Amino acid sequence: FFQGIIPSTFITLKGLQKLDLSQNNLSGEIPKYLAMLPLQMLNLSYNSLEGEVPVGGIFYNVTGLSVLGNKGLCGGMPQLNLPLCNSRKMPEKGLDHKRRS
Repeated sequence: FFQGIIPSTFITLKGLQKLDLSQNNLSGEIPKYLAMLPLQMLNLSYNSLEGEVPVGGIFYNVTGLSVLGNKGLCGGMPQLNLPLCNSRKMPEKGLDHKRRS
């Protein structure tokens, strides 16, 4: 019955190999530091996580990662079948107009 964000204190668990936080009420973004841990299995399924799935580490292991049931997630490796993330870049002004001499 965990709720809220995934705590930043997990980064101190350097020997953590398996982490199952599925079927809780976790929200917010998946912390990027999880990609730096030596995880062999990460299950974040059926929470309320949102934003872009991090890259690297466990996030490249299709057999060790599950993020099912988090409707707000995007990006990640293609095998996750998540929608592409919206680019938040603003178009640069003035690129469509050429100066005439």
